[in-house]
Amino acid sequence: GKTGLCLNNLTLNSNASMDYGKDLDLTIQGHSTNNQGRMNLFVQDGRVATLNAGHQASMIFNNLVDSTTGFYKPLIKINNAQNLTKNKEHVLVRARNIDYNLVGVQGASYDNIFASNTNLQEQFKERLALYNNNNRMDICVVRKNNLNDIKACGMAIGNQAMC
Repeated sequence: GKTGLCLNNLTLNSNASMDYGKDLDLTIQGHSTNNQGRMNLFVQDGRVATLNAGHQASMIFNNLVDSTTGFYKPLIKINNAQNLTKNKEHVLVRARNIDYNLVGVQGASYDNIFASNTNLQEQFKERLALYNNNNRMDICVVRKNNLNDIKACGMAIGNQAMC
């Protein structure tokens, strides 16, 4: 059966990670803050568990890039995303209010940290990552006439015909 976990408040700090989603409903009665940590969600029965915050959820992210992928380091990583029910909305975080904040990193410079909340929501979407085993599914890039890229994308999306 399902197990429920209820906390008063939850803060996930920088470089921390939290796994949830398998037989676990996570409810935060107060505030939930992801301060540059990573939430690892696991797909079960075609869905992921929703993190429910009773008040505010804050998503604090930076512009650090993962050197292996060339994309931003994910704040939310969905594992075995190929098993999600297709053509269905999946709610990852539910709260009265969700706040998005882009923060600077010591020694780094940014052109515009003071962006609108709409712009920050769009930037936050770039910090979501879909994985099939250890292969990232949402960043499949194929360079012209590069068979290795085609094979890597086939592995990531589970299409053996491309491999």
